[in-house]
Amino acid sequence: MQSDSVAAGITVGSFRPLVVLPAAAESWPFQRRQFTVSHEFAHVKRWDALIEDLGVFVTVLHWFNPLVRLALRQLRVEREKDCDNRVLMAGAQPSEYAQQLLEIATDLEVGRRPAWRAAPLSQGSHLKDRLLHILNPGAARRASGKATVALTGSIVLAAALPLASLNPWPDNSIASTVAHVPLPVDSQKYYQKVKDPEHSAALVAEKIHMAHGGQRALAFLERILLEGGSDAGYQIREDEINALGYRLLNVEKLDEAIAVFRFNVAAFPQAWNVHDSLGEAYLACGDLDKAAASYKTSLMLGSRNEDGARKALDFIHRQRRVAPPPTS
Repeated sequence: MQSDSVAAGITVGSFRPLVVLPAAAESWPFQRRQFTVSHEFAHVKRWDALIEDLGVFVTVLHWFNPLVRLALRQLRVEREKDCDNRVLMAGAQPSEYAQQLLEIATDLEVGRRPAWRAAPLSQGSHLKDRLLHILNPGAARRASGKATVALTGSIVLAAALPLASLNPWPDNSIASTVAHVPLPVDSQKYYQKVKDPEHSAALVAEKIHMAHGGQRALAFLERILLEGGSDAGYQIREDEINALGYRLLNVEKLDEAIAVFRFNVAAFPQAWNVHDSLGEAYLACGDLDKAAASYKTSLMLGSRNEDGARKALDFIHRQRRVAPPPTS
């Protein structure tokens, strides 16, 4: 069907799904219509509209639990990648398909996207991840079968409902319990220079990290991110989270630094600097593949550290060429 109310191809209907295209689709190039319909038919075959309704139902019942929303968000990411795989398996060239996604993304109006679709054909904060997945020659292209899709939906429901009764997130008083935790000297000097430190989520997270460990600190940040920063008025600032990651990196707490940088990437996916920093952390721990992917994403987002990123990529390339053969 066609409609003036949509700006991109969508799939609607839980039990009798329909593909709806914009009225302007008649003027689209044939290849764009072909990719769009192929992607949406993949949603139909997977019964994604029904699974989405079930997922939203769970989040309505357990609106207070960020864990349920995280599960639904990840389900949406994986379903888009699976539908992209089906388009590529049907014969689409990765470079042409990626180009079409970028062109459609420029036409979409964020405010008019359907409520049930977190990421339409070429929209959403995970577009860059999808493009990297599409253009990755080593990515697995096997599409999920109907049994896998049904099992996924069942697992999401079965896992989300019991987990909704748990509370792994710090309560609202967690900040007060660490109010008197002393910070290292370098951290004290840093926060003396930041604006409005009493509302800095990074500052509280660093104190929680010192008192309760990295997992509790990340849980605090994730809760604030999911609640839009409303938790006790704290604010998540890209530069402050990045600085926290580097302080951990400087004392060789590599895993914890990577976790902080990955959170920053999730919070600010369009910021080149967070991807550049994550690449540096991956490089420090010797994960060349992930480091290269992060640096490439940074460049794609218009890195202002282009020279440094390209030098890092050249270094990674040389390291791969001189890597010793595997031992028997």
